[in-house]
Amino acid sequence: MKRIGDDVLKRLEKHLIRTAEQICDKMEEASEKHSGSPEMVARAREAAFRKTMERFFPFPYKITKGELYDSIGRRSSSIDCVICAPNHPHLYDENGNIEIILVDGVHAAIELKPDLKDLPASFGSNRKHEPEIIRALKQAYSVKVLKRTRSSLLPLLSLGKKVSKEKIDYSYRCPTYIFSYDSSDIDKLCKYVSDYYIYNNIPIQEQIDMLFILKKGLIINNKCPDFTITKPLSGDQWIPHIAAYSKESAFLLFVGRLVSEIGPEMTMSEPVLTRYFKKMKRPKAIHAFRNTK
Repeated sequence: MKRIGDDVLKRLEKHLIRTAEQICDKMEEASEKHSGSPEMVARAREAAFRKTMERFFPFPYKITKGELYDSIGRRSSSIDCVICAPNHPHLYDENGNIEIILVDGVHAAIELKPDLKDLPASFGSNRKHEPEIIRALKQAYSVKVLKRTRSSLLPLLSLGKKVSKEKIDYSYRCPTYIFSYDSSDIDKLCKYVSDYYIYNNIPIQEQIDMLFILKKGLIINNKCPDFTITKPLSGDQWIPHIAAYSKESAFLLFVGRLVSEIGPEMTMSEPVLTRYFKKMKRPKAIHAFRNTK
């Protein structure tokens, strides 16, 4: 029997597939149009990506780029795509761009990289220049160590709702993603990121949340059981892990997670798209690796 809503879910899935194809076309167009100028290629790709994100985060959200600050003065690296929530103050410069980005008003931060194919041994420690993947993970780390002043989950706690410690901690930090046009095999990249975090003993809450590779797939860092879509267990105990998903389901999962992130304290209501993504069939991870010892 056909479920109510199946038609709209299929149409939404097809729309997301077309959108992913359009992003791919824009990335390739930027490379062809600005061939010989890596800086111009990067700018064109960033502009195309931000324009796409505006379709999922319309006004009063605002998408910009720059460094993020928290309330005690810590500052992140510059991030290519920062999605400011409606509660972010209009701290504009003369060109209409947000001049000071406050983590208390940021929905998510996304760093863009051209490709993540280079996965050197020892994480590039013996090189003069760091590989893009290591630079990206360090940029993401600079965002994840910032903390929001308040959690948007506090009203739930005041009502006596049960919320895990891991989810509360997650809500104090800005969701941080990496987007790249291409990479090595998605399972190989997934294992590399997992090994990097274990080798450097980086706490789970300070690790990247998601990596979306347009031509290869998606990597999700499942930090707590509350909103993970995979359920690795050690006996009866759920364990944090980093999981890889195929290209076919990548953009749907990427957008579904992005619009459903735990935003700043002002954005408590459920996003419209989240209600539809919840009804879609979830794909299985193709690989999963632990991210702690």
